[in-house]
Amino acid sequence: MNAVCRTLSPIAIILALAGCTPGSSPTTLTPAQVATDLTGALTALSTVEGLMVAASPKAISPSDQKTINTVLVNAQSALASLSSTTPAATGASTAAVVDGYLNTAVGILASASSTVPSLAAFAPEIDAVDAVLPAVEAFVNQYQPAPAIGTPIGGTPIGVPAAALFSSRVHSTRFTLAQARTKLRIPVRQ
Repeated sequence: MNAVCRTLSPIAIILALAGCTPGSSPTTLTPAQVATDLTGALTALSTVEGLMVAASPKAISPSDQKTINTVLVNAQSALASLSSTTPAATGASTAAVVDGYLNTAVGILASASSTVPSLAAFAPEIDAVDAVLPAVEAFVNQYQPAPAIGTPIGGTPIGVPAAALFSSRVHSTRFTLAQARTKLRIPVRQ
């Protein structure tokens, strides 16, 4: 088990304690499932990025490699910030941030896999991660407030869910959510 899995697996358990209610339907997207999905997606992208760089070292520019590494580390840190006392809305906010990081990595890796023939073999895993992200975004949208009017000094609109800020690209439709979870070996929490 790699370090990312060891670090992030307990988070899924913590979120299950924080957000699952008795009688939840298996089709309901729970905080535990969101954490599991994000953990699986993060693990897959970390693995795929390393394999892509090993297969074609110059296919991803050094600046894109740095961006990917930064967003994956930031995603791991954000997921690690969750605890059993984290309210669902705060957890959703954290999930939105992680989703944004993963969207950034998926965009870069998908571009490389579609333009460099030797990296096309990695496209299914990237597409599977990309198929999981809309479910996370749907969960986040249940808890995030409607966009508010106003812009802070940094220029990011106040009240806009982080997922909306990072999701300007169209997600892959190659896999359904269930197929993506199967492809990435993400367990379904009930």
